[in-house]
Amino acid sequence: LTNENLTEEQREYLGKIHQIVADGLSMIRNLLDNRRLEDQGIDHSPENLNLSQTVGSLVKNYRTLAVKKKIQIHFEPPAQAVVLADKMYLNRIFENLISNALKFSPEGKNIFVLIEEVGDKFLVKVKDEGPGITKEDQKNLYRKFQRLSARPTGGESSTGLGLSIVKALVEKMGSEIVCESEEGAGTTFTVKLDKGTGELFKKENQKIAIN
Repeated sequence: LTNENLTEEQREYLGKIHQIVADGLSMIRNLLDNRRLEDQGIDHSPENLNLSQTVGSLVKNYRTLAVKKKIQIHFEPPAQAVVLADKMYLNRIFENLISNALKFSPEGKNIFVLIEEVGDKFLVKVKDEGPGITKEDQKNLYRKFQRLSARPTGGESSTGLGLSIVKALVEKMGSEIVCESEEGAGTTFTVKLDKGTGELFKKENQKIAIN
């Protein structure tokens, strides 16, 4: 059956199943990542990466969950943005940040994923229109198993590990993460990444020319 053939009740159940599966996978990944970080078992392998493509793939993966909450994810990447980073690290960092933005955003709101070029850095911003983070919560934002005052708006689960993992991976790359938030006015997380070289796009263009 396609989604169009389902009744409203069946669509609602399907949405709940998607959410349960996504929550379960996220929880397992975070627990495994936490264990590996404690054991110093996550290798760091930086390479030149197409940032727009990497982040764009993650945004696409979360659109189904966003639709369930009537949330729009806005992403208009630059044509060329190369960073020197570990691909697995980037995936885990932005999976957590986008997932959190969805969890804490009420229905009908927007999430903006932005890539900005500033000097020798590319800044990736994940901005939501959720309840914001209290000043008190911001003091312990990256502490393991920290539970924030705000609660997920759709009944999603939370291990309290996501932001601690994000912080650890960002620091292992020698990068920086900044949180800007005000109660009632949403939250913006900014990850500052070192630029890579133009060799990546030269190679991609060569492949296109050969093909």
